[in-house]
Amino acid sequence: MPAVPQELVVAAPVSTTVAVRITVGTDGRVSRVRPSPVSTSNAGPWLDLLLDAVRNAATKWRFVPARERTLSDGPDRDHDGRPDWQNVVTDRAIAVYFDARFTFEVVEGGSRVTLGGAPK
Repeated sequence: MPAVPQELVVAAPVSTTVAVRITVGTDGRVSRVRPSPVSTSNAGPWLDLLLDAVRNAATKWRFVPARERTLSDGPDRDHDGRPDWQNVVTDRAIAVYFDARFTFEVVEGGSRVTLGGAPK
């Protein structure tokens, strides 16, 4: 999870949310973090600082690369009207993205970050 920037802890806002779009490259590493185009953040003047916090954390994340496969039907040897298996014709890693919402909170001098899922 991203760290809560010290500047935010000192300013002590109750709760600040940043919505981001995270792109995962064909190597399973995060290649881009930007503001989400499907949701707005309520981070106000803290937006750039919080985007940097998410970017710094995301550079450490690793994913199994997404794959795009083309399949072809194998034979129907048992004559049930369905192929008994499928053959992989092409298989390649692809870049994907997902949207997420991080909430940064300062509570009684302590800080926490929660991941709230896809922005609404």
